[in-house]
Amino acid sequence: MLEKINRISEVEKFFSNKDHYHNIHEQSFIDVYNVMIDFINESVQLYEAKKQNEEQNVKDNHPYIAKVVNSVMGHGKSTAARIVAKVAHKNNVPLLFVFNNKKSMDSFKKEVQPFVKNELLMIDSDNFNDDIKNIIKNFKIVGITQQRFRDMAIGFGDFSFFSYWKPNIGWIEPIQRTIIVDEMPIFINAESFDIGKNDNCLDWYDEMVKVTVTNDEELTKFDY
Repeated sequence: MLEKINRISEVEKFFSNKDHYHNIHEQSFIDVYNVMIDFINESVQLYEAKKQNEEQNVKDNHPYIAKVVNSVMGHGKSTAARIVAKVAHKNNVPLLFVFNNKKSMDSFKKEVQPFVKNELLMIDSDNFNDDIKNIIKNFKIVGITQQRFRDMAIGFGDFSFFSYWKPNIGWIEPIQRTIIVDEMPIFINAESFDIGKNDNCLDWYDEMVKVTVTNDEELTKFDY
């Protein structure tokens, strides 16, 4: 299990740019980082439960989970994702990152690769072929573009090549990857978002209202 943090200094060694470390908003980074860590831990537990059910021929009622990190732009989401990648690598937790474009992917690679060395693989249209496809499982941290992710979601391409990591130790079974999407993806067809108590997609709005509306003010749908 990955550990959440109370202070940014707990992950200082994973920052390659010390100026960025000293200038980033600490509490914002901590909040975003801990949401990602919680999601990864819950995902790992879910995958383990699914695996046990398969081994015992028990009907699996565990749904896959999805969470949105919905902080305001510039509050450290991409930075947190890069630090999470380094921490997950150190703890042998495989991840699949999805980027909105090749520029974002290259920026991530430049930041993360010095820490993870040859266990990082970034896949785009320029380097994807049958040889690459057959070795994806050997890399702990893998990145793809949102276009490839969308294509696989609608049946173009085999997601199984990207879904797990096979440790280079004979007796250890493949470990399923947790998927982290950097930047909001383009939605295909209809999408619905629950706004019930078990969903977090409007938490940001509730928090905003707490600090922007006083007891003497009312907020209506016509206010901007």
